[in-house]
Amino acid sequence: MGDTARGVLPSRPGSAARRTGLATPSRAGARVRPEGSPGQDHDGPQTASRPSRRFLIVKVARLAADLLAVVIAMTAATIFHHSLPSELAISSPTRLLMVGSASLPVWMAFLAHYRLYNDHYVSSRLLEFRRVVHAAGASVMTTAAVASMTKVYIPRSWLVLTFALGVLALSLTRDIARRTMDSLRSRGRLQHSVVIIGANEQGRDLARMMSEARAPRHRVVGFIDDDLPTGGTVDGLPVLGGVASAAETLRHHGIDSVLIAATPLDLQASSRLAFDLTAADLHVQICTGLCDVAPERLTIDRVGRIPMLYVEPVRLGGWRGIAKRIFDVVLASISLIIAAPVLAVAALAIKIDSPGPVLFRQRRVGLDGHSFEILKLRSMVRDAEARIAHVWDKNEVDGPLFKMRDDPRITRVGRVLRMLSIDEIPQLWNVVRGEMSLVGPRPALPSEVEGWSSELHDRLAVRPGITGMWQVNGRSDASFEEYTRLDLYYVHNWSLLIDLVMLAKTIPAVLSRRGSG
Repeated sequence: MGDTARGVLPSRPGSAARRTGLATPSRAGARVRPEGSPGQDHDGPQTASRPSRRFLIVKVARLAADLLAVVIAMTAATIFHHSLPSELAISSPTRLLMVGSASLPVWMAFLAHYRLYNDHYVSSRLLEFRRVVHAAGASVMTTAAVASMTKVYIPRSWLVLTFALGVLALSLTRDIARRTMDSLRSRGRLQHSVVIIGANEQGRDLARMMSEARAPRHRVVGFIDDDLPTGGTVDGLPVLGGVASAAETLRHHGIDSVLIAATPLDLQASSRLAFDLTAADLHVQICTGLCDVAPERLTIDRVGRIPMLYVEPVRLGGWRGIAKRIFDVVLASISLIIAAPVLAVAALAIKIDSPGPVLFRQRRVGLDGHSFEILKLRSMVRDAEARIAHVWDKNEVDGPLFKMRDDPRITRVGRVLRMLSIDEIPQLWNVVRGEMSLVGPRPALPSEVEGWSSELHDRLAVRPGITGMWQVNGRSDASFEEYTRLDLYYVHNWSLLIDLVMLAKTIPAVLSRRGSG
């Protein structure tokens, strides 16, 4: 992680490391303050505490919202089904609503069964959506099975409608709830207090990432570590005690969640620690050591008595690759036809505003390192590339990228085109020709590729895209390190569903002009 100094701090006499198997990890880059540091007082219990009435109220509100969503979905399905031709709508609306009402406990049971009221299981929208689909499917199939056994006729069309509308309604209400929770958490409310066991590099990275999150679900209270003095601080967070007394320390500070940075623990020690903490009614999460692997690719397996993580391989070819290509061509072709009038007006404005061609052409590096000519509407003066040396010292981003918010080379019309992302519409033709995709890493210049690390060359395993993770999540405000991480995350975790999510997120990102300019 770019540490410049490494050293080992002495263990306290009688360190619990010998009893738990916790090795003495290196403290690369850790800033440790001695016991009794000014401005630090951690003797008393913390008030940001174990699960309180607030979290119970949130769960009850979620359950009520889900119940309302299912009722609305069933009502809409019944109304729509009743509007069908008489030979299809042979069941009365009253009977369907009665069956639907009787099945509500089944829906609630399956929603709870798929852990949709536990934050640990719905950390991402994608995981939550999958669980909603599974819960809705199981509810509808159970309703159909019970109706069949009790000789109650339910039309299949109504069941299909109820499933589809149920998934839609639940997804909408849960998205509203997620946005509300994120808004509250960004203001420091409804956060779970958590302690990290292990102030090693892995533990400090966890603390940093949680503190930098836009809407953190957890607030890190401190570390538990055998090899640091209790009362000292690491990166501004207090050391609360040693591993042997972890459960007691957590109870004393009123904390119900713990993250274990498991790198310095051997298998027996981490297992014993997990048993002790869960027996004390604490929520325990153990870091796998994997980084930038999508949770959707992970499955818990077992070898003997040892739990194992199965990491699903990413298949860029086969039917998935064919489906992605068909999707790209169809959507890009339709978009080009729809955007034709906009392109015509933009081309006329460019010609009137400044001398030079309408299209800007530039060599970029694409799939498997093959170069191609990218197309854009010209938004700069004709000799913009020749003038870049005069403005390079005003570059506002790091790495080989160049970005300048008030670039003097941009024309008046070009500024409007960029603000609305109209200048990138011609790239749809690159998509149709097979040189680009709708979603993928940013197409790089040959000069940029020359300075890439071997890891970054993985970006060339897929076609570059018009939009992608770094554009949606950071746009041009992202640092080169962040841009690299997001692009590699996409390549290493690609799926058709991720493409759909990125396309859905692109529209609000463009409309809000986040980081553009």
